[in-house]
Amino acid sequence: MNKFQPVFDKQKDYFNTDATKSYEWRIEQLDRMAKMLNENKEAFHEAVSKDFKTALEEKVFEVAAPLATIEFTKMQLKDWMKPISAIVPNALAASGHTAQVIREPYGVTLIIGPFNGPLILLLDPAITALSAGNPCILKLAESIPATTTLLQELIPKYFEPNSVTAVSGSREDVTELLKLPFDFMFFTGSVKVVR
Repeated sequence: MNKFQPVFDKQKDYFNTDATKSYEWRIEQLDRMAKMLNENKEAFHEAVSKDFKTALEEKVFEVAAPLATIEFTKMQLKDWMKPISAIVPNALAASGHTAQVIREPYGVTLIIGPFNGPLILLLDPAITALSAGNPCILKLAESIPATTTLLQELIPKYFEPNSVTAVSGSREDVTELLKLPFDFMFFTGSVKVVR
């Protein structure tokens, strides 16, 4: 059996309850993410410092950028969730028909985090997925042990596992993870790796 199957099934079952479609659920997840980042800024800066030889500004940016994305997303979310009118053929419009695009979440989302930009390139897609009403599984990069260890410690403290779960593992583990029928995936990396 795929070792990630129980995590995937838990999120899929939860998604199928339609709980993630509400504005309130989406805002709660964004608030949880912001709280995790704000309450652990120094720990994130330290973890990024251990994994990279980088300037102070870059460490600060790794936390500040996702926080800014969360705030912007929260300001826009109600408008993004509204149905929008769509064009219908003239014959249908003449007979009084109208059309709307209603944005629906996809489902369980996999976000594969890269080693570079360890918070921005992992959390920005998570913010997008959660604001769209999708629970997500975050695949953490093995090559950044301090950041990965910190995220594995913090995510269960701030999120319900049916909403956000962090996993890590080897290339073989990723291969197993990719066998699951995810509804949407985010990947940042090279063509060679994605193949």
